[in-house]
Amino acid sequence: MVTTNGANGAHGADGADAGSDAPPHRLRVDYINYAHSGRLGAGYFGGGSAPDFTGLAAIMKPGPWPDILGVGEADQWNYDGCAAGFAAAAALREAGGPPYIPLPGSLPREGGPFGPALLVDPTTVQIQFWGGEMERPGSSARTRNLLRATLPGHPQPFHVLIGHGDIHDGDARLADFKTYARLADPAIPCIFIGDCNCTPSGPMWETGEFNDPLHLQRPERMLHKILWRHGPAQEGPYTADTRALDVLCGWWRPARRDWRRAWLRTIPGRRIGGVGFYDVAEQMGVATPTQMPIASGRAPRAIDRALVNRPWLEAITDFRVYPPLQPEHPTDHLRISVGLAWSPNASAEARQASPPVSRRWLPFRGRPHHSLDRARQPPKEGGTRLIRNRPGLRLFAVIGNPLRHPHRAHHHNRHGEAP
Repeated sequence: MVTTNGANGAHGADGADAGSDAPPHRLRVDYINYAHSGRLGAGYFGGGSAPDFTGLAAIMKPGPWPDILGVGEADQWNYDGCAAGFAAAAALREAGGPPYIPLPGSLPREGGPFGPALLVDPTTVQIQFWGGEMERPGSSARTRNLLRATLPGHPQPFHVLIGHGDIHDGDARLADFKTYARLADPAIPCIFIGDCNCTPSGPMWETGEFNDPLHLQRPERMLHKILWRHGPAQEGPYTADTRALDVLCGWWRPARRDWRRAWLRTIPGRRIGGVGFYDVAEQMGVATPTQMPIASGRAPRAIDRALVNRPWLEAITDFRVYPPLQPEHPTDHLRISVGLAWSPNASAEARQASPPVSRRWLPFRGRPHHSLDRARQPPKEGGTRLIRNRPGLRLFAVIGNPLRHPHRAHHHNRHGEAP
């Protein structure tokens, strides 16, 4: 059962099977976009002072300390033998954290030294593979920023992927996220974390702000957020570009009337067409924005996301967006935290065969995935089934034994003889 435990963390979770004798496996994964590694004066075109991780330590100190911490905008971590990454690990260690190992990542298309990074606790996670730095021999873009690891004493591997949505173009962002599709394979549990620079579709995430005069005054800052259309549509109205996350989790089909029983019920909204990832915040019903309020008045959005594939869908125990530090938050994003707990007795095959999620409803949630649609019940014997429905042509087939329905026997006897 999935429960929201808030700040209790994975150590207070009950996501494993109740009948399991062995204690559940537990993993906590956090993410924070720590702007430009705390470099004062850093901006779009670079510049700024040396990295400063005092603010990162202050954000993480309230705990609980995660097993894996993703850091967005890990500027210059791959410089000078990862000196900035080890400085971040030292600052967190001094604040009471575990002895993290830094793993600097990269951005596609020569995105510069602003890529994301992971900090992994070696006392709770055993690293098998890290595909962050493309300069190493044998590196491949298909494993960029991908961690494969296990828990101590347990052979089942899992994946942790960290990314950063393109800040210029929704098409480039969509192309990047399509490369994550293979990681939805339920053979290996996987979690994705990152600043996506977009939200999924659906009423839970709509802000309706892109036609606000505050946005229209700065179109160069709005371009990567909207679904750009050429021609007269460039004048607006504008809609959010949600394609990158929708290709992974599915597009939100709005609630609609059931045309077969329109006077009886409305079909709730739900996601359709995803490749097999599930948004953790949506599953837990948490719609808190992950951006700090913007001084100009524009609404913050929940663009820092965590996604899991099917094996870890029922393993989610809690999800939290931490409030900003007072009196001043050291970055423009908020920390998010995901707790996972799963039974060690459940094999990978069993997780693949089990239902992705229990059938229940949350506000704005609908069914979490199109694969959960209730199987169609076979028609009763002797009934009819619509087998072709085109304009001006509706063909029906008789179901069952025609001998029980003499008046329909001619459908099965080409000579018209009595059965």
